[in-house]
Amino acid sequence: MTSKFKFNPRFLAEGGMVLALASGLSMIKLFSAPYGGSVTAASMVPILLFSILRGPKGGLLVAFIYGILQFILGPIFLTPLQFLLDFPLAFGSLGLAGLLLSPSIWGKLNRSQQITRVIGAVCLGIGGRLLCHYLAGVVFWGQYAPEGMSPWIYSLIYNGSYLGIEFLISVLVIWLLIPRFSDLVKRSRVS
Repeated sequence: MTSKFKFNPRFLAEGGMVLALASGLSMIKLFSAPYGGSVTAASMVPILLFSILRGPKGGLLVAFIYGILQFILGPIFLTPLQFLLDFPLAFGSLGLAGLLLSPSIWGKLNRSQQITRVIGAVCLGIGGRLLCHYLAGVVFWGQYAPEGMSPWIYSLIYNGSYLGIEFLISVLVIWLLIPRFSDLVKRSRVS
């Protein structure tokens, strides 16, 4: 597969299925934080895998749409900037995973390199999401910090706690899927 972005019926169908699966998984909450944010049943995995298989352009587009869907499913709105940071930009960042790993290099990597790249790709995508939520937390949610606690520290602890667990779940699930990933890569090259 080249990194060329193709907006075609197959992309639309795959993107729609990924959005439906990720949205469904996001409704299975293992833990919900009081001001938004939750640990889910690996809801970011479909978006991360799509980004890796379809590249960063397709991944960013689908992830951005996923952010808007997350707002529709659980709206928390203070200002337009908070909306952008907490929803389309934060979830859209998951599409960055496609920058670090793609089907074109998968076959050239040994198992150890594959695992390292998977962890790196997940880290990049979820790290981008964390950065957006962190900034929104400092600017818009810092008022909820316990008295005497810096909004910077509060936002890092608040957002890092649930996203850290989401990161571990995502890495574990994708790691378990690595044996099947080669088949997905072969199929993605056909399109």
